[in-house]
Amino acid sequence: MNKPTSLSLSTPIPGCQSGMTMIEILISIVVAAIVAGSIAAQVANTVKYSQLTRQQHQALFLVEEKMEEILHLRDTAGTDGINATTFPDETPIAGEFGEYSRYFTFRDDTTGTCPTGTATDCLEVGVTVKAGGEFMSGTKVVFLKGGPWVAL
Repeated sequence: MNKPTSLSLSTPIPGCQSGMTMIEILISIVVAAIVAGSIAAQVANTVKYSQLTRQQHQALFLVEEKMEEILHLRDTAGTDGINATTFPDETPIAGEFGEYSRYFTFRDDTTGTCPTGTATDCLEVGVTVKAGGEFMSGTKVVFLKGGPWVAL
C-alpha cells in the first residue's frame, strides 16, 4: 500500500530548481537602479530649488531693508537727499550678503502714477537685487518731491 506523501514548501520538488535565475536578478537590479535614479534626481531638484528660494527670500529682505531706509529719509528729511550720492550701488553688498549686489534708480516718474499728473513733480525710486548677475528681487516706489512729510 502506497501512502501519499505530503510536500512542504521547504521540500524541493523533483526536477524543479529553486532560487532566482540570472535574468531575474538582472531585471531586479535594473528596476532598483531606475527607482534609485529617480529618487536621486528628485532630491537634487529639491536642493536646487530650496537654494533658489532661500536666495529670493534674502534678496527680498535686502530690497525691503533699503526701501525702508529710503522712505524714512523721505519722511524725515525730504526727497532732496534721495539720490545716487546718498544711495550708491552696492556691488557687492558688504558683509554677510557678499554674493548679492544692490542697484538703485532715481528719476522723474516714468510709471504715470504721479498724483499731480506731472512726471517732474514726483520721484521714482527703484531698488533691485541680483545674485550672480541674475535678478532676484526688486521694487519701485513713486512719491511727491519735497518734504519732509513727518513732523519732527
